[in-house]
Order: sequence, then C-alpha cells, then structure tokens
Amino acid sequence: MLSALAGVVLALAPVLQADAAAELQAAAQKIAKAETLRFEVRAENSGISGAGGMSSGMGGYTTVDGLWKRGLPLQLTENETVAFKQGEKVVYKDKAGQWKVLEMPAGFGAGAPRPSERTLKTKSTSTSFGALDEESATRMRLMSLTWVQGPHDVFTDFASKVEGVQKATEEGASVFTGNLTAKAAEALLPRDPPAAGADLGAEPPAEASSASGTFTIKVKDGTVTEAAFVVARATKAGDREFVATRKLTYGMQPAGDVALDVPPEVLALFK
Repeated sequence: MLSALAGVVLALAPVLQADAAAELQAAAQKIAKAETLRFEVRAENSGISGAGGMSSGMGGYTTVDGLWKRGLPLQLTENETVAFKQGEKVVYKDKAGQWKVLEMPAGFGAGAPRPSERTLKTKSTSTSFGALDEESATRMRLMSLTWVQGPHDVFTDFASKVEGVQKATEEGASVFTGNLTAKAAEALLPRDPPAAGADLGAEPPAEASSASGTFTIKVKDGTVTEAAFVVARATKAGDREFVATRKLTYGMQPAGDVALDVPPEVLALFK
C-alpha cells in the first residue's frame, strides 16, 4: 500500500510542478503588464577571495526607491537624490541644478566587458580614489543606479527565466522557489571590473563560469509582493579565483494612476 501511494506521489510531482510554474507565471505577468509600479530594491554585493589572494573588491549594499510608469523613464531615488534611467543611461541633476547624463568610468556600465571577455595580469596592485569633490562623490554614488532593473523588466517572459519551480504556503501567501537560467542570472550580475586594483589587459586570460542563481517569490491574492534573487559567478585567472555574488530583494506594489513628472530637459537627454 505504501509503495503504491509513493508511486502516485511521484507521478503527480511533475504535474504539481507544472501547476506551480503556471501560477507563478500568471502572477509575474501582472507585474510585467502593469501600467505603474512603486518598488524598493536592495542589492547586496560580495566578492570572495580565492586562491592566490585574489579579491573581487566588491561589497556593501545599496537601497533604491523606484517609480515606473509605462512609456516614461524609470524614476529612482537613492539617498534623497532623484535620477531617471532608461536602458542603461542615467540622468541626474548636478550641484549647479543642471540635468546631466551620468558618465561612467572606463570598465563600468554598459560598455564594460563581462569577465569572460577580459584578461588579468598575474600581479595586481591596489588603487585608491583619494579625496573626491562633492560632484565626483555624487557621480560615484549614482553609479549604483546603473544595475537597477524595474520589476516590469525582471518579470517579463518570466517563465523562460526559471526552472524547477516549487510552491509552498506561508502565512496565507504562496511562496515559490526554484533556479534561474544561466542567462537570467547573468543579466542580474554587475558588469564591474573583476577585482579592485586588478590590472586588465594581459595574460593569463580570465575564465568565467556560467552564472547561476535562485529565486524566492511571495505571491498574495495572485499578486507578487516580494521577490529575492541570489546570483553568483566564479572567475578564474591562472591559479586565482573569486566568486562574485549579488542578492537582489524587491518589494513592490501597484502605484495606481500616479503622476510621474519627468522634466522636458530629462526627456531630451534620453533621445
């Protein structure tokens, strides 16, 4: 009897998993198709030293408040500084009150190569930015906004980004867990240089493993309320290796018929 029951449970497992994936996709589509969204996202980055004393140099966390309305740039607020983002371009107001496109240092942002496209020198040197003026300090801080993706982007075509979806119930909400595809995990990782102070452009070539990741998503009344993604990638050069890890935690809610005021000067900079 017990063996027969176990066989029934095993037979039902793929069906239950498919049902869970379909339920999660239905909730994700509500986010992807929303006209307006308010959200908060926290990013925690870490780099783990590996063989040869190599360190990624990444660490710390950033919390950003976001407001999105379809057809307009994403409004982001970090440490009371308001900026706008469209694609990977960020526009902010400088000390003089002028809207400007955030200029990224070499090796950061959309133009930066992935670790698999880089080479590392066998000997690294430490670097210090030294004292920064107020404007430079603002630009350095706002660089953290380049990684922000609105929930509407994260949850678009979500079924193709996840694998092995499982469902549990917790305090009246459905909690979905599973793995991200390598492509989806890679999209959530930074394009930052692989090591603070590491010189680029010489042998041996850096070899990056495929990115991997997991997710935990809470759904209540058919709507996603919280989502956490943990993604990682290992990079190796010779006998040195480090693992870059990022945890993204989203909290979100519909914004209703919110008025998003994007100054004409900002819209002109995105053209």
